[in-house]
Amino acid sequence: PFVLAIFDVDHFKRVNDEFGHVRGDEILKEVAMLLERTVRDTDVVARYGGEEFVVVMPETDLAGALTLARRIRHKVAEQTEVTVSGGVAEAAAGDDEQTLVARADQALYAAKEEGRNCVFQHDGTEVARIAPQQLIVADADEFAVAQSGD
Repeated sequence: PFVLAIFDVDHFKRVNDEFGHVRGDEILKEVAMLLERTVRDTDVVARYGGEEFVVVMPETDLAGALTLARRIRHKVAEQTEVTVSGGVAEAAAGDDEQTLVARADQALYAAKEEGRNCVFQHDGTEVARIAPQQLIVADADEFAVAQSGD
């Protein structure tokens, strides 16, 4: 299994308008570095458009990915001047890159419609907000342990 998550910096146009494009670029770099420090070594982080980032999580199920996505959202809010919204989707039988991205994108747009600074999932059938009781772990090593069920 693997999961795709898309994160979008909330109200990024406002950041550029209020603080300028140079500061906006610095904030994007801060978010990118935070993502890199937060994910496991096996995960892939990439910029996906202006203020969007994707995280590909190999050998990860939806529950494990939601744990990481929620932790990312919290860390961005705590350690930067911005917040992020996220959409998460697990690859399913019959998915190609377009359908998987479309499902993660649907979840992202639901998060934005909900008011931003939250994460939604698309489980292959429906889009839903991440349940509040889901675990937040402190670092990538703990995520790997939580992911393996140990």
